[in-house]
Amino acid sequence: MARAFPRCLPLLFAVTGVALAEPALHFDAESGTVRLGPLVERPAKATESDVLAVRVLLDGGPTSVPPVAGAYTFAADTLVFRPRFGFDMGVNYEAVAFGGTKTLAFSLPRPEEVPTTTVEAVYPEATELPENHLRFYLHFSAPMSRGFAAKHVRILDAEGKPLEIPFLDLAEELWDHDGTRLTLLLDPGRVKSGLVPHEEEGPVLERGKSYTLEIDSGFEDASGKPLREPFRRAFSVGDPDTTQPAVAEWIIAPPKADTRTPVVVTFGQVLDHALLLRMIEIVDGAGIPVDGEMVSRSGDTACAFTPDAPWKAGPYRLRVNRLLEDPSGNSIARPFELKDATFAPQSLRTHVELAFDVLDTKEE
Repeated sequence: MARAFPRCLPLLFAVTGVALAEPALHFDAESGTVRLGPLVERPAKATESDVLAVRVLLDGGPTSVPPVAGAYTFAADTLVFRPRFGFDMGVNYEAVAFGGTKTLAFSLPRPEEVPTTTVEAVYPEATELPENHLRFYLHFSAPMSRGFAAKHVRILDAEGKPLEIPFLDLAEELWDHDGTRLTLLLDPGRVKSGLVPHEEEGPVLERGKSYTLEIDSGFEDASGKPLREPFRRAFSVGDPDTTQPAVAEWIIAPPKADTRTPVVVTFGQVLDHALLLRMIEIVDGAGIPVDGEMVSRSGDTACAFTPDAPWKAGPYRLRVNRLLEDPSGNSIARPFELKDATFAPQSLRTHVELAFDVLDTKEE
């Protein structure tokens, strides 16, 4: 029959006549154990969990879940409890001894989480933007939390005062699939002239003035950590841009055959960063797209396409979707400020093309 160790413990101390220390609870973070001692003798296995148990605390009180499972050992007059799977960091526990006459709350602190996520880039990169600038692209080095951009991203005027609601208020933020690129739209109603918000409130950005785009470090990534550092970019505002991209004026620098040298296209103006990467492609003489990688260059005033396989000598074409825009919303198909929705027949074409040749430059 198991001994009722918890009930006779005070009597044992009393009858020995020896000055023994009062049993105390300790949590050893290094070994991840809870210790109770000194004890006169080890309790029977059937009563170990009655003498010492560990529970999870929730909102300041014990939960209804069973005590933490673990193993007991007795050494040097100390009863030691070791959890089966180790204590979890950041979880609050309570050690209970002798039916609740002694308690000890403890936890393993979470390791300090060093912020690592940064703002990798913001497009456009130009330090002067047109008054009718329409969108920004924010690129982060890791997935970000969603729904908090309005709290942590702002445009400041020359005095450092945030502009009031400069961005379009959307029910859902415009993140890419990976959660690393955020598209911020300035309120189109204030960007486009002739609309009520533009006439009553004025444009978001005013020509001749200076501003700063600010992303504070409190913007948390998807793991809940803040940014490693804030981001700030100052820019000035010039005249509105109402000119459509002129594809016929683009300059193509063709590569050499049997190389993977990129073909470089110079636009002569800034184009929308995200759109140019997916709305410009290279096709061969048969109209088949060439596999490869397109990157922007020179602040989105040029692009470079590197093929996966070496170029073959022959004719190629640069194929451009007519929906390609500049940062002010002027597309190849029509200007952003178009008031008459009547289109010429050629505007129904989905693409425009520029031809170029890759020459065979093998030495004889």
